[in-house]
Formats: sequence, structure tokens, C-alpha cells
Amino acid sequence: MGKRAFIVRYPRFIKLRGGDLREIREEELRRGPLAALLLEEPDRVRSALLRLGFKKTRLEVKKRGQSGCGLVRELHPPWELHLRIFRDGLGATIVKGEVEVSRRYLEHLWGGRAPVIYEVLDILRGGELKPLIRDDTSGEMVEGIFAGGDYELKLLPPRSLICWKPLLVAGVGLGIFLGAFRRNRG
Repeated sequence: MGKRAFIVRYPRFIKLRGGDLREIREEELRRGPLAALLLEEPDRVRSALLRLGFKKTRLEVKKRGQSGCGLVRELHPPWELHLRIFRDGLGATIVKGEVEVSRRYLEHLWGGRAPVIYEVLDILRGGELKPLIRDDTSGEMVEGIFAGGDYELKLLPPRSLICWKPLLVAGVGLGIFLGAFRRNRG
């Protein structure tokens, strides 16, 4: 399998609607301080994403305030893009995303992940939606992202990848075999 690193770019400098320039600090990157904001109902956003090839996932840890299940789309192995949809309490829909090891592998549980905003905006625009950007740290709308000076995060693929579904099938099969073996011996 052609495992390769995934490079994530994340803005370092943003201009807030009030005109203030804000630097996103490196320690903020883990939580992904920027989110796409849409003046659409979550169901309309979800439908647009499903038409763009995303699939619903039930295998996730839901975040506080998350609306429905997350959506995932395979990138190149072993990476996938995971989007979460939230309501903001004011009628808008918030979309946050991260690139992570695919949930088809056990390494998803502890593998690398990084927040993304450029990919989320491109996908939403491709779905004929008009996303705005919100800075979760200040709660303000973002007027612009300054090109150049972006952070570059290199996600390295795990050394090994273990598909969990064959293990589950083998475990169930072994359980059935051992159960039948015990009954026949008893």
C-alpha cells in the first residue's frame, strides 16, 4: 500500500472583521481555532456534503454541541477527512474538519490528526455553499487570511496499519468455533 505523509497548511495570520490582525499561535493548532460558518440549515449542508462523496460515520466520539453524526471522505491512504457539523445557537451552521488516519484501521485511535480549514472551505464552495470563516478564539468573523507564512503540519503515516474488520470477523468466528467445541465436549 502506498502510504505517504499528508501536508496540512493552516493560516498563521488572519484579519478579523473589525480590522484587527490576529496571529494564530502554534499551541492553538491542536484544537483548530477556525471554523466554516454557513447561513444554512445543518440538513442542507449535510445533504450537499453527501452529494460530494462524504459518508456518514457512527464510529466517532461526538463533540459537545455536534449536530448528528460526522461525515468522512477518503483521501489518499491511509488518510481521511472528517467533518463535524454544529449549530451555533444563532441559527447558523458551523463546520469543522480534520485530517486523520482512516477509521478502517486500529491506528485511527492514536494516529496523527490535524485540523484543516482550507480543505473545508474548498469542499463547501464546491457544494455551491457560501461559507464564511469564524475565529472560535475571539468569536469574531474573519475578513481575510494572509497568504504566505502558513503553518505546515506534516502528518506521518503509522509504521503499520491493521484493518480492524478482519480481526473482528476472525474473533467472532473463533468464538463460534470455541462455543460449538465446548457444547460438543460437554
